[in-house]
Amino acid sequence: MLISKHMFSRVFLLNFSNVRLRNNISYLSRYLHSGRKPNPHQKNKFFLWYLPVYISPFQKEYLRTYVTMSKGDGENDGHIVSLVKCADFAAIKHRDQRRKDKEETPYINHPIGVARILTAEGGISDPIVLQAALLHDTVEDTETSFEELEKEFGKAVCDIVAEVTDDKSLPKMERKRLQIEHAPHKSREAKLVKLADKLYNLRDLEKCTPQGWTETRVQEYFQWASQVVKGLRNTNENLEKELDKLFNKRNIIVES
Repeated sequence: MLISKHMFSRVFLLNFSNVRLRNNISYLSRYLHSGRKPNPHQKNKFFLWYLPVYISPFQKEYLRTYVTMSKGDGENDGHIVSLVKCADFAAIKHRDQRRKDKEETPYINHPIGVARILTAEGGISDPIVLQAALLHDTVEDTETSFEELEKEFGKAVCDIVAEVTDDKSLPKMERKRLQIEHAPHKSREAKLVKLADKLYNLRDLEKCTPQGWTETRVQEYFQWASQVVKGLRNTNENLEKELDKLFNKRNIIVES
């Protein structure tokens, strides 16, 4: 049984803005890895004891909903453990990084947001894809190796991350060219992560211009992203429709 497409987002795929939440994810990871099988009352006590200082009442209600939904299925529990482990790993790896928005929000918001887009908008419940989404920038942007990823999370997850990782030894423009060239040849799982990644980044650019960017650079990014997305099409209709809305808003011709 695969994890419900809504359940994971209700555990922690919320747009966390406080970096101290990394500690709460770590607590949750250690708790789940302990192998304990708490009853619903104990689960509720755990979640509400560690998290209330850092989350809104709305987010807290999501957690209560999760407690109600959880059936204690062994396979499903295993998926949740793995997903929380990924979030903990990514939060530690990205702990000193910030996004380029004016608020310099914690970078961990991005991989969590990408995974949330996959579940909430793409209808994706495959735990391997969601794990890869949470980890997709760890090798490219931190001191993480593919060997470390494979040891911690397995070959299937590592392979997807490898597919979406740019070679930072290459010049920036060459990396961007290769993203366009390689997009049609990615696995379906990698295409899903890339679609959600592009959607998250483009929405961020719509909300605010990154520090040091001009409007011309933003428009060029949208143009380039549309070429990458062209090679990812026929993968997930919902995500592609959301991307097309952004491209159309900027008068970018959408090529199918």
